[in-house]
Amino acid sequence: MSTTTPTTTSPPTATPTPTPAAAAAPDEDLSKSVFTTSTEIYDIPLSVIRRPIPSVLDDAKVCDFMAKLDAGVEMTPIEVMHLERVHPETGAEAHYYFAVGGCHRWAAYTRLGRDTVRARIIDVTEDTLRTYFGASLKLKW
Repeated sequence: MSTTTPTTTSPPTATPTPTPAAAAAPDEDLSKSVFTTSTEIYDIPLSVIRRPIPSVLDDAKVCDFMAKLDAGVEMTPIEVMHLERVHPETGAEAHYYFAVGGCHRWAAYTRLGRDTVRARIIDVTEDTLRTYFGASLKLKW
């Protein structure tokens, strides 16, 4: 398995966007998250997000989400774990982003060739990432 290359810049400069409460059905609050209480939503570059464990996708669901995105529907944000590391010798910062919720939405954005995806960022420790990904987690340093 290949090593995940960190981004060596600051976290994505993303502008928070409002949660689309009006898009939610009356019995469904799309602004809620099972991973975080953060209400900030960012447009995260897809190029920095990793998925070390391949998803099992329902292609019909991905196609449905693609159609909704093409129609301008704002989808529920995906959940992205963020780890910031500082190199022990050089002091260089590395930022790692891992998608943990929203595999069908992530696939829809990717297949459509979008540059960014709406996401909530969850700051985590390396121990938390190892709990989720185990041996699948490969960090550069």
